[in-house]
Amino acid sequence: MEAICENCQTILNIPDDKIPYGEHFIVRCPKCKNKISIYTRSPGKEDEFLEIEEEKEIPKDDKAVKHYKEKDIALDSFKEGEKLALVLESDNQFANLISQAVSELGYRCISAQTTQEAINEMRFLEFSLLIVSAKFLTELEKSPILTYLNNLTIDIRRRIFLVLIGSNFKTMDKMAAFEMSANLVINRNDSKQLASILKYSIMDNERFYKVFTDTLLNAGKL
Repeated sequence: MEAICENCQTILNIPDDKIPYGEHFIVRCPKCKNKISIYTRSPGKEDEFLEIEEEKEIPKDDKAVKHYKEKDIALDSFKEGEKLALVLESDNQFANLISQAVSELGYRCISAQTTQEAINEMRFLEFSLLIVSAKFLTELEKSPILTYLNNLTIDIRRRIFLVLIGSNFKTMDKMAAFEMSANLVINRNDSKQLASILKYSIMDNERFYKVFTDTLLNAGKL
């Protein structure tokens, strides 16, 4: 779907599989930050749309406003084939360090400071790299971000390289990564070598899945 900003005429290309059909949601223009209203409800529900518009004006602690604001998701127009990375880190300085390392590897980086922000971004964009601070995983079995990832179909989940960064990890500990359902774990103290660690591990993962895919093709299972 294409959406056009009425304010600056920027064209946003939104993947069809990321659009919540049957709902009214808001897209923020990446150029001028204007809010673009997209309406995908079936005909005959215009009154419901008006009710939501009115709910924006009531106090901020109202549940309806909170629900509405959760749909105010910032999207951007991306080049075809562009690799996207999502960084979930509440420390801005450390998040910038991670973003710089990721950018060196050719990824376009998007940052999130809360689990809800990260999940909202993942609902609308396809990320090939996800870097999560361990502070969001204090209770592993109840971690919303891991629950979201584990509920993805296997073909989508396999395309996401998940990296966990924390002070208690031993960098590139494969057993720890396996236990956390991640591809890689990194100790925060090794952040200066982050770009090289990511490059090696991502390439190793790509080689593994190439062999895996070729094996399935040869067996006629793909």
